[in-house]
Amino acid sequence: MTNNRPHILHIITDQQSADALSCAGNSWVSTPNMDALAARGIRFERAYSPHPLCVPARASMLTGLPSVLTEKRISTTERRSWTDKEIQAGSIGWTLKQAGYDVPYIGKWHVADIGDPPDHGFRCYNGDAGYYCGQADVVLAGARQFFTERDAEKPFYMTASLIQPHGICYWGRYMPPNSWQPQSTPWPEGDDPWDKKYTGDGYPFPVPEKTLPKFIEEHCPPLPENFEIAADEPEILQSYRDVDELGFVFPKTGGASRGLSEEQCWRLYRWTYYRLCEQLDKQIGDLLALLDEYHLGGNTIILFTSDHGEALGAHQLRFKNELYEEPARVPFFLIDPDHIPKNAVNAQAIVNQGLDIFPTICDYAQIDIPKFCTGSSLRPFIHGTPPYWRDHTVVECRVGRAVIGGRWKYCSYTNSPKHPEQLFDLEHDPYEQKNRAKDPAYADILAQQRQYLSDWLQSIGNPDLPWH
Repeated sequence: MTNNRPHILHIITDQQSADALSCAGNSWVSTPNMDALAARGIRFERAYSPHPLCVPARASMLTGLPSVLTEKRISTTERRSWTDKEIQAGSIGWTLKQAGYDVPYIGKWHVADIGDPPDHGFRCYNGDAGYYCGQADVVLAGARQFFTERDAEKPFYMTASLIQPHGICYWGRYMPPNSWQPQSTPWPEGDDPWDKKYTGDGYPFPVPEKTLPKFIEEHCPPLPENFEIAADEPEILQSYRDVDELGFVFPKTGGASRGLSEEQCWRLYRWTYYRLCEQLDKQIGDLLALLDEYHLGGNTIILFTSDHGEALGAHQLRFKNELYEEPARVPFFLIDPDHIPKNAVNAQAIVNQGLDIFPTICDYAQIDIPKFCTGSSLRPFIHGTPPYWRDHTVVECRVGRAVIGGRWKYCSYTNSPKHPEQLFDLEHDPYEQKNRAKDPAYADILAQQRQYLSDWLQSIGNPDLPWH
């Protein structure tokens, strides 16, 4: 390893749920390359996105800060962009660069109000594709260029940010040819959702057989166990289902259902998502093969994760930005070639991926972890169990926050006057189907969870931020 410091490869996928892996026991998807990567290190089963939405989740990975701080709010309705001074004082890119690391960035950026890769000290290797392209050919070409040109005397911290399976966001949207913007109008009569003339980062989508009802019955995943909507669910979540501007393929939104039932549409949606995950798996295999081609696989720390998950029909929701497990929980692997706990799976540690990545990278790079980081290094898990690890963490979203611990999960949503809270016993109710928040038998637990959230909000009220 260069100068006794390791190379570090940070692989980010987009919208991949924690269970969208065959090594997680999912028989509806085959991910041999990601499975093999996980087997080389530790796979954390309870890793959570700090905010299950692309922009805030990625901002947290860059800064080690929760999104309530990265958004830099002026008021409840306005926020301001970061200044150059603030970025340079609190970015993982500048932190590694100033410590002597080469810091290439390849693939999707997608962070608002916080600058572009060069503002963070990164050298971008996307060619002419721009900062927001995470297509596999761009990422692989950029990685090859960097490996060919790099200074062999310097360690590197490379981010490789791939777009899939984010393409599911575009499945079933009516998007006119050569447009990236979905339209509110229904699908043109006679057109096919899989027609290659439509655009989006998922195209061309995997195409099922034309005899769709039979294909769905024989090949598509069933509805999730938690498909039904609870009567006491926070009202704000229903508004996510009512949005119709996507021109979605489901019949209840006036899309191109082609005579399919709602259940059949959901099952086809789930099938398509898993095929995108399999496309991603091949891309991961190609990237790792490239690392080995340049003889770097044996001396590179690898962090593998996704920015957030995908609801995939749970509670009849799709996409992200809710606090349920499906959009909030993400895959997370840590691979250290010098210390290989074969096929290790940690099912207990509560990992806040966006907050713990910055300290983990600093730890491996032999850099002091900045005081403003609210997360912790995961490196001690490679050598065993740390003497202390958090028993809960906080996940944010646009309309609420969740306290997630070993057994209990508490969600507090705004704009839901009738049902503002949820309390789930994840040990006995992993699919979050029974809300205990209004059950008197759980009043003490509810009070404890409320206090955890209050304490967290107070703790970040006056943080030791890098620009102070």
